[in-house]
Amino acid sequence: MKVLLVDDEKKFAMMLSKRLALRGIDVDYVFKGEDAIVEVENKKYD
Repeated sequence: MKVLLVDDEKKFAMMLSKRLALRGIDVDYVFKGEDAIVEVENKKYD
C-alpha cells in the first residue's frame, strides 16, 4: 500500500510516516497542500 501523508507539522508527519512504514506501508509525506497536488499528479497512491 502506498499513501501520501500531508501535514504542516513536520515532526508529527515524520513520526507517523516511520510508524506506518514499520507496518509495511509505503509513505510519502509533504508539508503543504500545493506539494500534495504535485505528488498526486505524478505518483499513484492507494
